[in-house]
Amino acid sequence: MPLQDRLREGLPTAGQLPSEFQLLTDETDSATAGTPASGAPIASVPCPGLSPGHFLTARARPLEDVAVGLEKPSADADGFGWFGQESLDRYAPGQAAAVLAAIRSTAQRCASCTDTLPVGVPRR
Repeated sequence: MPLQDRLREGLPTAGQLPSEFQLLTDETDSATAGTPASGAPIASVPCPGLSPGHFLTARARPLEDVAVGLEKPSADADGFGWFGQESLDRYAPGQAAAVLAAIRSTAQRCASCTDTLPVGVPRR
């Protein structure tokens, strides 16, 4: 069995999700698809630049990755549901340990951070 297929077997399936969640099968199978690689190492990223969107895959490209979208639609008229993505990455021997060490170091450096969203709203 190809490695990417074995990696994909680790993703959640519709049968494993609570009934109020949906598996988004139209979502990309790769968290890195269309994500340009960045030359900036994780440890040098300014704290406000640590937004979750493609953060890790842009700065620490895995050899292979698979992903699936998950959604919990809104249960009432407010229209606020939840969307997320579960992804699994495979790194070269030794690279995963280096990536995790950089993430830990960055998390300690950026334990608290304030930024302003493009619409002018502050976020912490």
